[in-house]
Amino acid sequence: MWLAPDGDRTFRALVRPRRHPVLSARCTELTGLTQADVDGAKPFAAVHEAFLAWLGDERDVLLVGWGAWDDRQLRRECLRAGLPTPRWRALNLKRRYARSRGRGGLRTAVERLGGTFEGTAHRALDDARNAAFVYRALVNPPPGGGSSASCSAGGTGSRSSR
Repeated sequence: MWLAPDGDRTFRALVRPRRHPVLSARCTELTGLTQADVDGAKPFAAVHEAFLAWLGDERDVLLVGWGAWDDRQLRRECLRAGLPTPRWRALNLKRRYARSRGRGGLRTAVERLGGTFEGTAHRALDDARNAAFVYRALVNPPPGGGSSASCSAGGTGSRSSR
């Protein structure tokens, strides 16, 4: 997801796993992905290239994730694929939320901020939309402390104001 003043955009692609090409039952249970889904996916390098083309200049991007895992994993995959290290800045939204509102998972954060968790947990696009709701609520809270952002319009990429 890309948060932009002129409207949010989405990029969605599955990556064919290299290290563990056979999905575990736990992975399928968590994400809803099937073996056929990942078997038909493109390799990381191809998806990364398409993502960068969609993104544009990554130096002006703040990658917002619920925890540090997404940023670390993307950097590791770039290293494994012999690709340049990403130049975006990263924000651990889970840590930022915990400092201001207390501990809890993404679903809890959305609900505490007055939203409704949408989609399936651990599906990237659904998690991005829910994280965007939390990000917007923390960065730009409406008067009275609630949240007026729409989760379905959210995202987790944002251009910096440089």
